[in-house]
Amino acid sequence: MSTELHAVLDKLDPYPACIQNGKFDLLAYNSAMRLLITDLDEVPIAQRNCVWLTFTEPRWRERIVDWEQAAARQVANLRVAMAEHVDDGRWKALVSRLRTESSEFAELWDRHSVRGVDAGVLHQIDNPAIGRMTFTVSNTWVAPGSTTRLQVLLPADPHTVERLTRLVADAG
Repeated sequence: MSTELHAVLDKLDPYPACIQNGKFDLLAYNSAMRLLITDLDEVPIAQRNCVWLTFTEPRWRERIVDWEQAAARQVANLRVAMAEHVDDGRWKALVSRLRTESSEFAELWDRHSVRGVDAGVLHQIDNPAIGRMTFTVSNTWVAPGSTTRLQVLLPADPHTVERLTRLVADAG
């Protein structure tokens, strides 16, 4: 990860932002993203994958207000992304692990729904320390033809901005 991308992430605080690859691995993130749902620094690196966390981390299920829709969207996004990696063992291993760990993932995967990563999706997160926040999603690919993207959760209202500012400030 380039020092420039890390600098961009830092400058975006208190807006939650991360760099994800096409497989939804979290490659880097800022303080707001780190603390938004659960402390990502406490998650083992091998498990820092948004799809994995959506289906296996109880705090993600509890704190993502629209979890059912978010989970279905994640699986449909993963299915589209995997089309270019059907012979890649790492991608197949992720799907296999998810199917083993989560019957809900397996059920959604078996539906064969597809949906590309999109912007403007509305998310609500309940953080126990600061309350409910509402975001729209912005995705920017870091290079032409790249599957690596900068994802920023843009606050949808002033209360969310205030709560994020407090979250990052309290983390020191």
